[in-house]
Amino acid sequence: MFISFFLLLVIAAVISVYTTRKQSKTSVGHYLGSRSLNFWMVGCSLFLTNMSANQFVGENEFVYTNNMTVMCWGMSSILAMILVSEFLMPVYLRIGAMTTPDFLGVRFDRQTQRLVSVIFLLSYAVNLVPAVLYGCAVAMNGIFRLDALLSLDYFTTIRLLVAFIGVTGCLYAVLGGLKAITINDVVQE
Repeated sequence: MFISFFLLLVIAAVISVYTTRKQSKTSVGHYLGSRSLNFWMVGCSLFLTNMSANQFVGENEFVYTNNMTVMCWGMSSILAMILVSEFLMPVYLRIGAMTTPDFLGVRFDRQTQRLVSVIFLLSYAVNLVPAVLYGCAVAMNGIFRLDALLSLDYFTTIRLLVAFIGVTGCLYAVLGGLKAITINDVVQE
């Protein structure tokens, strides 16, 4: 099972690298995918980003103790994400905004852009990224029993998985940009 999972990840990475190898090395190429991504690709990527391991672990616990409303919301949100990417993506591309703070900077002022950037960065660094990395590491260890396979204690295995997952995500973002991430998401979906 581990080999087939790892093989799928390698195939998705190879397809992403192959399709983005000639991508321009400008900020538009890196952050906006050279403006060549279709709305359905962006919507599918948003959906897969929303359905992280952390989401599955947390939702399964909530469904077990309560009901399926949260899971239904998460799974049905793909239609909303595709519609948002269909109507908002052209606005972002037209004004040259690469991020939500860029958009708000154009819409309002530079001070609003800075404030929202700080809020986003702090919330990602404190709330989202640690929870997603930890949730993914726990899920990976639970599925593949890597602590027993590597003969390591549980928390050492979790630390190694968090580092591996974080470095892999950083490599995708830094080396390939938005287009590589989106293509990888579409292949995995």
